[in-house]
Amino acid sequence: MAEPAHRSLPTTTVVTGAAGWLGRSLVARLAADPARTHLRLLVHTTAEARAVEAEYAGRGGVEVLVGDIARADTALRLLDGAGPDTDVIHTAGVIHPRRVRQFFEINTAGTRHLATTATDRGVRRMVHVSSNSPFGTNPDRADTFRNDEPYHPYLG
Repeated sequence: MAEPAHRSLPTTTVVTGAAGWLGRSLVARLAADPARTHLRLLVHTTAEARAVEAEYAGRGGVEVLVGDIARADTALRLLDGAGPDTDVIHTAGVIHPRRVRQFFEINTAGTRHLATTATDRGVRRMVHVSSNSPFGTNPDRADTFRNDEPYHPYLG
């Protein structure tokens, strides 16, 4: 059996929601790979940006942007200069349907802005990740769900 053809890594990997539950884990894995030359990360607040910048201060090629994914201008700024050597991994989202307006603006409109801009820029690939809602939503839980926890919609 022939060896599979080597797939080259993108020059730039863009991650939205980089300070979130899934985004943090994803960025840690991406940043640990020295072959990934440039990470462009979107976070929602300046405090999150400072924390992410501090975590990756010793690794070159990490760029952190602050923005609201629900705004079209954020997608334009985030994907400025993006092209066929860029992958986009979209993990930003609201998981609490109690905030219906925010839920729609971020999860629907924000995803549409990002996908449209990614298409216009001709990015190599866009991966959209939904939510961690299958793990249940318990705002009183103090710790963070882990990806190795069993599925159960009534965790508490």
